[in-house]
Amino acid sequence: MPTETLNDFETHCRESLDGLRAALIRLYASAGIDPDSPQDVARRFKLNKTLTWKLSKVIGATDNLAAVNHVPGSGAMQIFLKSMSTSGAGPEAIDGVRNAAKRFDEMVQLHVGDRPTLELVLDGMAPGATDRLEVSRKLAFRGNSGIWGVQAQTRLALNVLAPNKDNPDTLDIVTVRGYSGFRRLRPSVRWPLFQVREWSTGEDAMMTQPNWEPLEEGDSPSVANIMASFSSERMPEIRAEQSSEGTDFVLMPGPVGNFGAIDCYQGELMRSAVSKYATNDDPIGEFGAAISVPLETLVMDIVVEESLAFALEARVIVLGQISRQSQPTPDETSSAALPITDSVRVISGQPPALATPRIERYPEMLELICERLGCEPKRMRAVRLEMKYPPLGSTVLLRFDLPQRP
Repeated sequence: MPTETLNDFETHCRESLDGLRAALIRLYASAGIDPDSPQDVARRFKLNKTLTWKLSKVIGATDNLAAVNHVPGSGAMQIFLKSMSTSGAGPEAIDGVRNAAKRFDEMVQLHVGDRPTLELVLDGMAPGATDRLEVSRKLAFRGNSGIWGVQAQTRLALNVLAPNKDNPDTLDIVTVRGYSGFRRLRPSVRWPLFQVREWSTGEDAMMTQPNWEPLEEGDSPSVANIMASFSSERMPEIRAEQSSEGTDFVLMPGPVGNFGAIDCYQGELMRSAVSKYATNDDPIGEFGAAISVPLETLVMDIVVEESLAFALEARVIVLGQISRQSQPTPDETSSAALPITDSVRVISGQPPALATPRIERYPEMLELICERLGCEPKRMRAVRLEMKYPPLGSTVLLRFDLPQRP
């Protein structure tokens, strides 16, 4: 296969789609067919409704790359053309579609080999932010769920900032992370729900420092600072296991599917955790979520006291690796950055309306946090990243610029 650039592929793909669309428009006109009425076409010519709907999408698409996945396969196209030949459509118009469809199939064979691979290539070129690589991510979610034997409906990564009462130039931090609808697909699976690593900076590393305290206070500290009142009532055994890198809090084997599904959240608080202001060595702030379980949805929120609105100007970076917190994390230009261009959205309300069907009693969680921080809920502001099928083994970062010291 000759060397090519992505532009060569895209140009050839668009040209073949333009030719097929033009040929279909001529055929529909020849047969007196309204392309905007695929159901009527199906009834009139005794064709499958899905086939006529796909043809309508090819003809009417405003972006022909978006129409590629609607092009019928060669077998379905032959059925369509055979029906057209008995309907009085002009033979030249029929041959025009047949030849255009052949040229499209030749383009697919030349550049990628088959339709499934074409779908994956186009998935990475999707124009929208939220659907970039979504087909590939969903396929990966299903495959990784089967391979590793676990999956979760939702991963929560909640990060809260407030000025420290005694030293307002420093910030108190609350982190809540965990899962709703975490379940095993094999009973023998042991899985690290939470991991603590001996690093000097970063989300997990801060948890190794002695001044982290449980967010939810009880008579005795729980394993991994699990928030018992927000987690499943009957929690399976979670065992702390030491490794050369730190501590893993491992879910022990148990029932598969919905009968073994759990909600489990870990919450911690650190006073005067970080400086409010930028330094020459550290001009940015960021929160990260390492994706270590196949996930349907990541919900990643930043909630701040209103004087810290700079943290709400967060940009999203998805790294195709679990970031090593002992080293500076790459930026958007890094080769490790994946072309997933989701963005945060403002959560309205005073206090912010965090409620989501994915996480039970979420507003109550914010009430507890505000009580521990000594903040008024109505003074809190928030943004949210909601990402479908984040890639297993990646790190999702919310990064923002810190203000300069006055």
